Amino acid sequence: FHPVGTAGATVPTPFVSGCAMLLRCAALPQIGLFDERYFMYVEDVDLTLRAWIAGYCAMDVPASIVYHRMKGSASEQRQRMVWGYRNQLTTLFKLYQASTLRRMSEAIAERWFLTRNRFAVQGTLEALGMLSGTMTERRRVQRARCTPDEAFLELCTP
Repeated sequence: FHPVGTAGATVPTPFVSGCAMLLRCAALPQIGLFDERYFMYVEDVDLTLRAWIAGYCAMDVPASIVYHRMKGSASEQRQRMVWGYRNQLTTLFKLYQASTLRRMSEAIAERWFLTRNRFAVQGTLEALGMLSGTMTERRRVQRARCTPDEAFLELCTP
């Protein structure tokens, strides 16, 4: 991560994959480490967004090459889907500004609350079970906010 405005010649990106992430050590006391409740999936997005919110930006270095090997059984794949849905929803609740959540409310309702996808339903129930801790973390992140959501969301649209 580089402070916004001093990032150099590489390209800003909204998210960085955890398997290929280099962090500025000086930023970690401010943004924290990976959210241990996530275990896996979306923890890198969560960390990257917390960096943006704190006034840093994530950079993509197109010349870099990373190899990331994955494998697992079908039952592991089902659990991964639940974790993915759970962690996506938790990240939204924890990090996005209220105005952004209001704008996204229909899409959030459709993806997590008005679905027949059993993995999404299970993930949503698990996210709601973690809501107390999520809201505590939300208060901390929002108090320290330096950058609006638009700073990284504009990078998500071509």
